[in-house]
Amino acid sequence: MNFSLNRTVNAPIDNVFRVYSDFANAAARIDGIENIEILTDDPIGKGTRFRETRIMFGRESTEEMEITEFEQNKKYIVEANSCGAHFQTIFQFQPNGGSTNVKVELNTRSV
Repeated sequence: MNFSLNRTVNAPIDNVFRVYSDFANAAARIDGIENIEILTDDPIGKGTRFRETRIMFGRESTEEMEITEFEQNKKYIVEANSCGAHFQTIFQFQPNGGSTNVKVELNTRSV
């Protein structure tokens, strides 16, 4: 299963990227995320691992994830293995005047 979504955020790319890559505070901003525990030392970047607890289909689920690619103000990739599948989520950021175009792509495959 693969899907993507595109959104334009009415804010400069520095601000948008900072919010999207603020994993430590994601639970306060994203519905469904109950908790995030950063497992590696700062700064956030390639190799950062974290444990995310979400409510999925009415049940609590905790997964360990890793940032496998990180380019400031351009892109980052988060990957995880769970329930016999490999999940890869690609976040891409592109300036658009004073706004920022954000593309999020989720790719899954069985393992």
